[in-house]
Amino acid sequence: MSAEGHQPRAVDLTVGDQPAPCTVTLAHATGLRGTVRDADGTPVTEARVVVIDAHGDVVATTTTGPDGGYALLGLLPGRFTLQVSAYGHRPAAAPVDVGPSEATGHDVTLDPAGALAGTVRHGRTGRPVADARITLLDTDGVPVATAVTTDDGRYTLTDLTPGAYTLVAAGYPPVSSRAVLDHADTSIVDLELIQPTD
Repeated sequence: MSAEGHQPRAVDLTVGDQPAPCTVTLAHATGLRGTVRDADGTPVTEARVVVIDAHGDVVATTTTGPDGGYALLGLLPGRFTLQVSAYGHRPAAAPVDVGPSEATGHDVTLDPAGALAGTVRHGRTGRPVADARITLLDTDGVPVATAVTTDDGRYTLTDLTPGAYTLVAAGYPPVSSRAVLDHADTSIVDLELIQPTD
């Protein structure tokens, strides 16, 4: 049996020759509610909020309102994973325990996502280099993002965590440059590729 605002419940019955009374008590459904803000405390609107159960299945989803608030009601008590994502921010995930009675409060803070952009040019002529492959490596040398330059030699790498990186461009003999992303704004790093002489 189920009813809006309550947890569903199954009851075993034995059917005989005569009608028999059966009383079923439904417990109130619980859920999650809270507010999504950025690192400065500003509410994040239209953030996607997803609840995932222990089996990895999505059981509820919603988006935040103008005040950054969200409410996911009708959940059963238990442990879930709450995932929140929004444009211009790093996604966040956290385990949450939904209680047996009232909706559990859980606020989320999203860190800003940084970006690197620039132009790859030919070292001798200054002309933009199209189709140059850009690879961003972390301090351990692991690739974390890639891009290919456009016809005007531009590239953009987004959704980056602030930190130190090595930027590698391949298209002629590869070149590299150190890049440090201190905050969420876009840092500009231009590169020059030298075409080998014949």
